[in-house]
Amino acid sequence: MNISKTHHKIFLIGLVIVFVGMYVIIFKNTDLKNNSSALQPMKQNENHLFTSNFLEFRFSFPKSYSIVETVNTITLSKNDNLIVIEKIYGYSNSINEYLEILKEKNNLKINPSSIGQQYGFEVFNIEYYREDPVELAYFKSLGNNSFVSISTSSPDLYDDLDQIAASFEYLGDTGN
Repeated sequence: MNISKTHHKIFLIGLVIVFVGMYVIIFKNTDLKNNSSALQPMKQNENHLFTSNFLEFRFSFPKSYSIVETVNTITLSKNDNLIVIEKIYGYSNSINEYLEILKEKNNLKINPSSIGQQYGFEVFNIEYYREDPVELAYFKSLGNNSFVSISTSSPDLYDDLDQIAASFEYLGDTGN
């Protein structure tokens, strides 16, 4: 059998194309099998994890928020709504006592109404007797006369507030 040089080149180029194609198909499928995240769609509601070394807090929050930390406050904002997380240093032994001191010290007319406990927090509806809406606040004692408060006055953010409280972790010593 006599193969001309032109046919010989075409045959070799075809053979190379077949081997390259097989290589791509075989190894591309192996990469997809080993990389399970390539097969799963991206989750739209993934959360960010925020850690404040200064305040000794860690919690997760939805991606849709921007976050700012100042001295003893972490503010999460979404559109024009806020969730505020504060580390409160006080001279009280209980959350109810703290709220009473807050009312007296700032001459506030507030009506804190406890609605139970959740995720280790005491949950309150706080009405300020102003035009402001009722604030939903989660309070937790951190020991040594300090508390954390996670609150919002926007009902649209209640689910996110609940999620933050559920993931909240105090990293410091509770003194217990």
